[in-house]
Amino acid sequence: MTARSTYATSVATANTSATTSGISNLSIPTVDNQTTWSLQTAQAELAAGVITQKQYVAIVNAIAGWWQSQVQAAKDTLRSTGDVEIV
Repeated sequence: MTARSTYATSVATANTSATTSGISNLSIPTVDNQTTWSLQTAQAELAAGVITQKQYVAIVNAIAGWWQSQVQAAKDTLRSTGDVEIV
């Protein structure tokens, strides 16, 4: 696997986790015994009235921060190989 394909795989995995499969151990309080969150889960819980708008925003912000850190780590790894052409 090349450094570029490893980067692409890392970003794709982060995207899937953030949007559908979920992320555990986010820096948010447990809500309704839920410990794994995705954007899809958060939207469904908000629509069902299980979480408030404020909780939804906190969850989405935590997911966004997690996603940014994952993508940054992938970029840093790619740069360490000498590949500086990052989109």
